[in-house]
Amino acid sequence: MSVVDPTSTRAPHALTEELPSALVVLGSPVPINTSHRYGIQSLIALDQLGENAAPYLVEYLFGDNISDREGWIEEAWAATRWFLNRGQAVRRQRKSRRVFCWEHDQDAIIADFSRYYGVDLVTCPAMHWWAFKMRFDNLPPESECKTRMFHRGPAPKGSSSEQKSEHARISKIYRLPASRGDDS
Repeated sequence: MSVVDPTSTRAPHALTEELPSALVVLGSPVPINTSHRYGIQSLIALDQLGENAAPYLVEYLFGDNISDREGWIEEAWAATRWFLNRGQAVRRQRKSRRVFCWEHDQDAIIADFSRYYGVDLVTCPAMHWWAFKMRFDNLPPESECKTRMFHRGPAPKGSSSEQKSEHARISKIYRLPASRGDDS
């Protein structure tokens, strides 16, 4: 079991150290659910519920290891956010255009992992969340996921009016359905 303290100064080095399988909460190591499915379901819940998803996600990550000690849930939530963010600092994000949806784009994720990594995510029993996310973040620009994200975002700076018009036309093809939390 690889125990990591989310309050430490750095996350484990993925090439030289074991990825975390337990997190320290209030000084005690607690085993966690590390599956890529957990990570994806968590990001879907955060997208739909925002911070209201905290109790659900803490329970899901820590399972039967939840404690009723004072301050435990708050520290466990901070550890959960740290884990989902692969040990990077959790930053407040300003409201911006959504360019990806874990539910809507699942077909592209499955196809890209098969095409680029030879991994069938449908039958894969479990991949560590960090290993999954590293692969996802490093899909090549020509992958379907990255293509969708590019066309849903704004036209690149310095684009001509013709390029902007073409980008807008293509972005309509890749448009995401409005999420439950969207006002638009």
